[in-house]
Amino acid sequence: MTRSPVTCRRAILAAVGTSASALAVGTATAPTTATLRVRVIPAATGDRWNGWDRPALEAYAAVGVALERLTAHIERESQTVDDADWSLDAEPGVDPPTGLDGSDLLTAFGDLLEERDARSANTAHLLLAREPFNPDLGYGTARADVTRGGDGTVTIANLGATERWDGRDVTRNIAIHEVLHTLVDDEAVSGVVEGSCDHDLGSVTQVDAGVREVTPFATAYAGAAEPGSETTWHGTGCGDHDRFYRHDGIAEEWRHTTELSEGTLDAVRDFAERRL
Repeated sequence: MTRSPVTCRRAILAAVGTSASALAVGTATAPTTATLRVRVIPAATGDRWNGWDRPALEAYAAVGVALERLTAHIERESQTVDDADWSLDAEPGVDPPTGLDGSDLLTAFGDLLEERDARSANTAHLLLAREPFNPDLGYGTARADVTRGGDGTVTIANLGATERWDGRDVTRNIAIHEVLHTLVDDEAVSGVVEGSCDHDLGSVTQVDAGVREVTPFATAYAGAAEPGSETTWHGTGCGDHDRFYRHDGIAEEWRHTTELSEGTLDAVRDFAERRL
């Protein structure tokens, strides 16, 4: 099923609760289902809808495209899941504290959602933060996967940093990247690549002489571990180019694609089969 791209504020705010599904029919037993659920909440002050500017809308839309690709892969390749659905909600913004490190901001974000009674089980709640000058937060962070605990999990994509330092392509990829953290676990990762570092599920592919294309999970980890390589700032989490699902080497020019590596698709499929 092809989902039209989100192109305007009205369309995105009306898209709360959208989902795609393909139900198995004609069988004697109920189909086995798995659902990927994400809620997106921008940082905002004053009017809680004012956080839905163009970067936030495009990050939201990119997450939707990724969820659609993931569920299509699960349905096509899984031997145990008959029906894979996804839902993506656009929520009014919150006004989180600034200047915190990733762990403290995740906690504060979770508290704000609980005050609003806006947390849901088996759901990744994605905060679109606006802190371009907070190195302790970096491009974002995530806490656990969506099946741990009864109220889902929280994750952060720092659009303030991606927009300030790198641009819209990195904004899209980091939004997807942080959601992907919530859709895999160590077992899913180790079944695809050596070790348990989920960044290694990403791909870095040579598309031209001196040009590499980077998928979401590899974004901020594809280049040299120094400022100004693939992204302005290198990620501070795990990552080993020798263990990447694919890594064609360091380049002078980098491009970013919202396409997901086969390694990422397979790891999320495994996670969905076992945990969702």
